[in-house]
Amino acid sequence: MNAGETKNNSRRAAIWSTTVLALALAIIGVVQFNQPPDSNQDNLVVPASQLEHFKGNASAKVVLVEHSDFQCPACANFYPVIRQLSDEFGDRVKFVYKHFPLRSVHKNADASARASLAAAKQGKFWEMHDKLFENQKRWSDAFNAETLFVNYAGELGLDADQFRKDLRADDVRERVEQDYQSAISLGLSGTPTFILNGAKLSNQSYEGFREKILAAIAANP
Repeated sequence: MNAGETKNNSRRAAIWSTTVLALALAIIGVVQFNQPPDSNQDNLVVPASQLEHFKGNASAKVVLVEHSDFQCPACANFYPVIRQLSDEFGDRVKFVYKHFPLRSVHKNADASARASLAAAKQGKFWEMHDKLFENQKRWSDAFNAETLFVNYAGELGLDADQFRKDLRADDVRERVEQDYQSAISLGLSGTPTFILNGAKLSNQSYEGFREKILAAIAANP
């Protein structure tokens, strides 16, 4: 091998190493952004809103707030867990959903949040919420996800024309932004983030969440 070939090989190796390092850092950054820290944090006051979407008892002393992104794979994984908890605890707990679209990494996150709110205007927030998570893999990378959202609206029996208008309405965009800024003000950086009576919880199993909720219920008779 001559000196020229050696030099070229060295250059190729340097370029390859730099490319691999950059890709690794990018992947690490996305993973960290999608998964909040495991450590608990107490005394987080989540701003209440008359427009917030919740299941359970509005006056419950135990409140579990989920800051979530419909395009986040981890959020989709926790969707059945939270649904099961909601079914089990019923009126003993208030389960609140807040939008935290990770726009920099999920291209359809903001549109999906707006789709749920457009459905909410026709009384079917939770129905659209469920459809979005259950069909996440179908629309996540779609070039025009809004077309799919309109199809879901039709499947839910919504007025499709009204849904299209609401999907891009200023008040719907403002509502998503309100929830987003609320999450930022709390210092949140990833999804899903769960806050139980002011304490940020690490993401865990159904049994783990259940134990924490039971403890909160016992502490707030």
